[in-house]
Amino acid sequence: MSSHVIRKDPQSLVKQLQKDLELPENLPYIAKNDLTDGANAFLNAIGSLFLFFSKPTEPLPSAAKLSEIGRQSYEILVDYFQGEKPEVCFEDFKIQGDSHEIPVRLYKQSVTPESPLILYAHGGGWARGNLKTHDVLCRQLSKQTGFQVLAIDYRLAPEHPYPAALDDIETVYNWALKKFPILILAGDSAGGNLVTSLTMKLRNQSRPQPEALVLFYPSLDLRIPISSNKPYDDEYFLTRFNVNKLIMDYLQENLIGAATSSVISPILETNLKDFPKVIMVSAQCDPLQAETEIFVKQLQAAGNRVEHLIVPKVLHAFAQFFGLYPEAGEAIQYVAQKINN
Repeated sequence: MSSHVIRKDPQSLVKQLQKDLELPENLPYIAKNDLTDGANAFLNAIGSLFLFFSKPTEPLPSAAKLSEIGRQSYEILVDYFQGEKPEVCFEDFKIQGDSHEIPVRLYKQSVTPESPLILYAHGGGWARGNLKTHDVLCRQLSKQTGFQVLAIDYRLAPEHPYPAALDDIETVYNWALKKFPILILAGDSAGGNLVTSLTMKLRNQSRPQPEALVLFYPSLDLRIPISSNKPYDDEYFLTRFNVNKLIMDYLQENLIGAATSSVISPILETNLKDFPKVIMVSAQCDPLQAETEIFVKQLQAAGNRVEHLIVPKVLHAFAQFFGLYPEAGEAIQYVAQKINN
């Protein structure tokens, strides 16, 4: 399959994906008026992958097979839509945890000993994503901020349910705390949940907190609603049904804790005084947008510094697909500006 293809016309990129997947020609191209061209292309790409992996003549796939398909689909999307890779030096190594090693990737810059380190937790619903899927985003973040970025390849659900991923993030944080004077936590979607959850845990235990959090459309409320009719809960890529399924696979036996613990659901925290600075980037057409806005208002009401960019007409996960969204580059520039002020 093609890799890192960039075209000016997002629709032609989807057509190339469909051709490479050997799907039927002249598939209908569906466009929503309230989305950008890139967002519409992304929706059509999702539909193409669903068609490719659908096997109506075969038995329903097992849970393990569905998880594998989700991970494969994610990597295909990255291959086609992540955009060009900025030239940034990097090093792969592992950090020792209590029972296993945690793979990480350090994006290097010429920095002073006082320069902050950004610890990055990737998104993917706690069940997919890795160093590859967020490579370009982390390169862009490092290049635009001028900081080193340490990406964390934490353990995934459902094989490793809560708190495995959070434990891995905390292990890397503790390792970095001994080597860097200033730490910034960053993450998108599920990764945004993990770094915010870690901050809540550190506060509860009166331990050193990060200097700031950079959050791209984070998942902040892991309570499963009885019903929901919020805007963008359906037909906009990340549906409420999929969100709930990912939460259940992640929390498993700890699902009840989502309604009581701010370490699991940060939106439940009642004491946000003296919270680290937050730079929030969210997507308008995203079922997580409502909880993001609530959390921002909670932080502001407690007197904290919050910078919030709402990007119109784009979907959840837009910030890692630079080949489709010019808004992704603009979001990274926004973060770089605010993080250095």
